Amino acid sequence: MSITLIFSLLFYFRFKTRQEIQQTVSSALESAQHLTPEVLEQLADSLNSKFDDLHRSVISIAIAIGFAVLF
Repeated sequence: MSITLIFSLLFYFRFKTRQEIQQTVSSALESAQHLTPEVLEQLADSLNSKFDDLHRSVISIAIAIGFAVLF
């Protein structure tokens, strides 16, 4: 159950982040603001931050510890 909860939270927060970025772009386009390629690139980079590898590593270690405790 805890593994399901971890993955559910992971997918939920990833979904919320992407949804917020899409809303930001949509509202900027609706208000007729010009989005430069640099701004769009920064938004895309925020999805793939430099901490993603560390984040995935910590989650993987937590899952491994969970399995070790379970079995």
